[in-house]
Amino acid sequence: GDNGQGVQYLRELVEAKFDSRHFCYGVGGAGTGKKHLVHTVSESAVSQNVPDIYLDMKALLSLSVECVAGLEQYQIVCLDNIHFVASHPHWQQAIFDLINRVLEAGHYIVFSASGLPKTLNIELKDLVSRLDWGLNFLLKALTDEQLIEALIIKATAKGLKLPKEVASFLIKHFRRDMSSLVSVLEQLDERSLKAQKNLTIPFVKAELKL
Repeated sequence: GDNGQGVQYLRELVEAKFDSRHFCYGVGGAGTGKKHLVHTVSESAVSQNVPDIYLDMKALLSLSVECVAGLEQYQIVCLDNIHFVASHPHWQQAIFDLINRVLEAGHYIVFSASGLPKTLNIELKDLVSRLDWGLNFLLKALTDEQLIEALIIKATAKGLKLPKEVASFLIKHFRRDMSSLVSVLEQLDERSLKAQKNLTIPFVKAELKL
């Protein structure tokens, strides 16, 4: 969709086609694909034998800040949900220090967040400034046609034939974000396999009690 510039940057980052901007920051609301994109960076790095690590800031909050010590050894550090550092001063300092160490090592760091750095209520101004210094790109929600195309691609990858009219029916009757739609698609995949039936609108209605 309209997120091609950010996707292309991340693809080049993993493939090490350039060495300019070592720091990027993806912003988007719920369902825009932030987690999916950061996960994909990590998975792509693994497939190309690039040392990387993926961490979710939400999960890190209950741990000691020592768990991010030494992460600069990885060529790519992916840190999801950075907005959760708000109201956690010790973590803000730890992430600020981590960014500096990664950049000093000449490696890359990728963040995702629900908003731009200055909107996250982060008390450590040095961290806000550092986060704002990187390449920021805004993830935009997919249009109806793009959602339909994405669902069909996802279904095809699972070996499931999803007619366009069924995909259109799904986006009209469920939450319009990929996470929710893929969850529904996985349910239908399991049920169609069990029933040995193709995905049709009547079948979907019956299985999902619509």
